Amino acid sequence: MPQPGAEQPPGLDQNLTIRLTGNFTKELEVDLAVTGIGPKWMADTLVGDPASTLTCEYLMTEKDGAFRVEYSIGVRVAIPTQRPGGGPVVPGAPPQPQFSSITYQDLVVRGMVTCKLGEPVEIIKNGKQRVALTVQDPAAPESAPARSGK
Repeated sequence: MPQPGAEQPPGLDQNLTIRLTGNFTKELEVDLAVTGIGPKWMADTLVGDPASTLTCEYLMTEKDGAFRVEYSIGVRVAIPTQRPGGGPVVPGAPPQPQFSSITYQDLVVRGMVTCKLGEPVEIIKNGKQRVALTVQDPAAPESAPARSGK
């Protein structure tokens, strides 16, 4: 992302949508669309169950019909855990209660891609986990999001 005080490129001539689709983990499916004239987009939202935080920042410029998108995508994944309630296990006694807690793991990916309107670009692939970024015309009929390799 540009440094503070650095000159920003001008906005675009029309509204465009940046769409992020796929799955960061088996349980964390994402389909987030942000629309505007740019050049900068930012989103901070909850996704998944239990709720994880998705933070996206994009800087987009257009040249000769292609869109250069610089991105920073962070996910704070909620990981529920259960552990025994403590105390000795006594044969014949009722089971110990389970205590639940949530820990968090931060995942971040930064990069830059060139996109053509309506064509998904896979920016993350880790086994079956795949995430794609697409620049779309918000006025065009909605197409199906890129499938995540589930």
